Amino acid sequence: MRIIIDAQPLLEPLAGIGRYTRSLLKALGEIDSENDYFLYYGASLRQSRANLPHFDNPNFHNRLIKFSGKVFRLLTEKLDILPIGAFLKDYDVFHGLNYYTPNLSFPSIVNIYDLSYILFSHCFTRERLHDIRYKVARSTKRADKIITGSESAKADIVSFLNVAEEKIEVTRFGVEEIFRPVDDEELIPVREKYHLPERFILFVGTIEPRKNILNLVHAFHKLDRDISLVIAGGKGWLFEEIFKEVKRLNLGERIIFLDYVPETDLPFLYNAASVFVYPSLYEGFGFPPLEAMACGVPVITSDKSSLPEIVGDAGILVNPEDAGEIREAIISVLDDGSLKRKMVRKGLKRAKQFSWRKCAEETLRLYKKVGTGS
Repeated sequence: MRIIIDAQPLLEPLAGIGRYTRSLLKALGEIDSENDYFLYYGASLRQSRANLPHFDNPNFHNRLIKFSGKVFRLLTEKLDILPIGAFLKDYDVFHGLNYYTPNLSFPSIVNIYDLSYILFSHCFTRERLHDIRYKVARSTKRADKIITGSESAKADIVSFLNVAEEKIEVTRFGVEEIFRPVDDEELIPVREKYHLPERFILFVGTIEPRKNILNLVHAFHKLDRDISLVIAGGKGWLFEEIFKEVKRLNLGERIIFLDYVPETDLPFLYNAASVFVYPSLYEGFGFPPLEAMACGVPVITSDKSSLPEIVGDAGILVNPEDAGEIREAIISVLDDGSLKRKMVRKGLKRAKQFSWRKCAEETLRLYKKVGTGS
């Protein structure tokens, strides 16, 4: 088969979709030596093919379209115009990894990770909201199959987009091998780089309302323990209120904002934490709790959306809208060494159930089903 993939997320700062794209393609390259993959990118004239991401498989072929990423997205997703030369040859299946598939003469698959733009529309700018609604409405009709990462997200797609269940495939995502327990000596460089305290509660994620950081701050404010809170993540939509609340509660010396942390440092940051708390209101999948478990850190997370599917019985599930419940869960982990050891043990076992190889195998079966009808 000749499979064409929108690899544009690999050129942008690697957030969740970019990391998914990289991990999936890497795993596909390791298991598939029969099919040809054509990865297309929109990049400026200054971008050379040599600088594009490389995968160690001779059947992976980069296709560079000489538009800036911004213009490329304008042409494809907003104006729905295919860049000239991108689809002149025959392909068997197209895989759109970012909520979008063009109108094609051959089968296509599209990834829809979550419906936050519907359920938490107040967290989006008006322009972004218009763009994604338009894009998803077209793509769900055009695509032969939709991929998502959890049963929870699938149920949302069925309910809110009126898509038939049989059109949606759940392929649980994996956790990368860099997320693993490390020795204390290996933590020293990261502790020094970020001036980390000896004991701290950790949150990793974009600073925006949907992540529910305000309630975490309120839980921490009522926590009568000698410990800090470290928040690692870039600023998203409507982040200002969080910083204002930290200042109002006079927590500036106890809460540390690290901004975006490079992926190479993340495993060490997780390992250094006393407990990981992720009280997000909504996630289509949610990588951070899985990564934390893989690093041997006890996890407290929300009982909403996909998060119970990820942590199972290995973590503590809380009502994310109840700061008191979040606080009590943190205290139970900090004060009960036996509970903490049990959570670490179960979390490591749970994380092993999430494999990028398995995700790639399920995706490859879908390519064959859609591309060849078999």
